[in-house]
Amino acid sequence: MYLIGTAHPHKTEAQVILEHLVDEVFPFEKAEVLRGGEIAQNPALLSARAAVHIAVMERHGIRSILSFDGDFDRWPGLQRIHRI
Repeated sequence: MYLIGTAHPHKTEAQVILEHLVDEVFPFEKAEVLRGGEIAQNPALLSARAAVHIAVMERHGIRSILSFDGDFDRWPGLQRIHRI
């Protein structure tokens, strides 16, 4: 949350740590994490977790998600599948 919130003493350190983790650990691209951060800039729209999911989906051309999380309903062009 330090990454997308207002100014905080841990903001810069959190950015450095995240960049290191993305480069070394996570199986998704750095661009996806950065795009997730852009999406999450408006926390009233989506949670940071949902934003990263959407960024990965955008990269892979995925337009629907099976989820109980209603946050996904607020993303234009995304279809949430939540019942049969």
